[in-house]
Amino acid sequence: MLFIYFFFFVTDQRPPTITCPPESSNGTDPERPTRTVVWNDPVVTDNSELHDPNAAPTVVRSPSHITSPYDFPVGTTRITYTATDRSNLSSSCVFTVTVVGESVVGQFT
Repeated sequence: MLFIYFFFFVTDQRPPTITCPPESSNGTDPERPTRTVVWNDPVVTDNSELHDPNAAPTVVRSPSHITSPYDFPVGTTRITYTATDRSNLSSSCVFTVTVVGESVVGQFT
């Protein structure tokens, strides 16, 4: 009797996809030098989740201390999100928040 075995090794070559929230541009909150911004986490998918629902990629953000909601100072802040799958393939996206300082026009008498 002859037995023939086939072994298939599948190598993941496709990194996860990641979509950041839309950029945010606002003035400061009334009577404050900052703007509170609320946003959703990025949307992340990976092809390996089709075969293993527990194979969701890990997502890290940089800088790590900025989480929604956050009081942003005047200026531009970039938050980079990186998704890494079990094959150590990764993709990144950037979420940018711009806060413009409100100028106060006063009258002098």
